[in-house]
Order: sequence, then structure tokens, then C-alpha cells
Amino acid sequence: EWDMLDSYTIPDGKNPDRYSTARKLARVVPEKSKFRMGVMTNFVFEVSHFVRGWDNYMRDLFKHPNELQKLVKKIMQFYYNCADQLIAMKAKAIFTTDDWGSQKNILISPSMFDKFYAEPYKEFIKYCHDHGAFFILHSCGKINKLIPKFIELGVDALQLDAPHMVGLDEASEFAGKICFFDCIDVQKVYPFASPKEIEEEFKRMACKVGPKDGGLVAIDYFNANSALNVPWSTIKAFERAVKKLGKYSPNGYLKLISVEKCEL
Repeated sequence: EWDMLDSYTIPDGKNPDRYSTARKLARVVPEKSKFRMGVMTNFVFEVSHFVRGWDNYMRDLFKHPNELQKLVKKIMQFYYNCADQLIAMKAKAIFTTDDWGSQKNILISPSMFDKFYAEPYKEFIKYCHDHGAFFILHSCGKINKLIPKFIELGVDALQLDAPHMVGLDEASEFAGKICFFDCIDVQKVYPFASPKEIEEEFKRMACKVGPKDGGLVAIDYFNANSALNVPWSTIKAFERAVKKLGKYSPNGYLKLISVEKCEL
């Protein structure tokens, strides 16, 4: 409740016990040969509505803007502390998640995003960049209206589990302006497609958002077989398609996929 705001304390992002697994991974993943990505918990939009509850939060946007801004400021300190710990372990990117969209649109208006979240995003992304780390954002939903803002604020890569919600044709408008960090669409394609269809889908995705100078990082959905019931034959078909169709940069940590000839 808002009468608890002044006494509300955020978790201790500096607590070393939070990073025991990360420290073990940092010791076994070679810094020079592998890309280290530090993964944080849900980011500030999600946590602010988790803390308040969705119905309360939607009213807060209009009825309690000052309190909400104060809460957002408090919450942000947690992420700075997390980033410090992960960057100290030589993380080359900070990854976090804010699901900004429903199936059809963004969850709050662009003006509300600007009012409450644009500046916290901008300052945190700059902090990551100043400390030598990329900023990678996962976001589900039809988030098209916010992608130009993400680009403006400095988001380096946008991770989409269901690229069809944005739309591959629509996403192509932003190709080369932001890196897409995509898997095969988990809602409409991956669990249902044949191996041949998976290759065609990946080629289309690479053609749409992987321009010749890079722009697509292809990833598999975590535990696709158990979580989505994707057959192993389909997973292997996706791996073959990535190796077959991608053209990879010889330099840098990221293997940016770019298809030279796109004949769909």
C-alpha cells in the first residue's frame, strides 16, 4: 500500500549469495572465447506492477503518479547493484525482461511509458554502456509502438520469443537499427511446423531482420522439447537451418546472421 512506500525496502542487489551460480559459471566459461551474458530478474515495469498488483497499478498511472515515480526510482537501485555484480564477472551484456505487450497492443500508452520509464531505461542503459556491456531486453507482445523508443534509448538487442506478434514484415522496418535476438515463433510455428517449414521460417526471419551487416542472433527456446513439446527432429532442423543459411561475422563475440540473397 502507498502508506508503506517510505518504509518499503528493496532486496539487496549486492548480496553475494545471489550470485553463487553466476560466479561458478564465470569460472568455467572462457572470457575470451565465449560471450558472457549476465541475466537479471524481471525489469522495472514488471516489478512495479508485481509490487502494486495489476488493478492497483493501472489506477496508479492516473491517480498516484508521484508515488509510482518514487517506487520506480527505488526499484531501479536494485538493477544497478545487479549490473555491478555481473559486470565485475566480465559480463559483456546485461539481459532482462519487461513484457510490454498484449497479443494486440502495448499495455500502457507511449506517453505513460515516457512519463514513468523512459528516463530510468535511458540512464540504466547508459550505465551498462559506460561499463562496457550491451543491454538486451526480452519483451513479449505486440510491442511495435515501443520499438522506436527502445532504439532511441539505446537498447542493443530485442529478444522475442514470438516474433509473429510483432510481425516479421513490421520488424523489418527496424532491421539494422536494433539487433533482433529471436527464436522461431513459439506460439504459431515452432511446436507445429515440419522440419522443412522450420527451415523456410528461419530463412524468412533472417531475410526480414538480418541485413547484410548483421542484425539477428538466432536462439533456441529454452527447453523447447519439454516446455513446448517441440519434437527433437524439429529442433535439429532449426539448428541445421541456422548453420546452412546464416552468414556469420568473423569478428566480435556475437555471430550476427545475415542472409546475402533473399529469395522468399
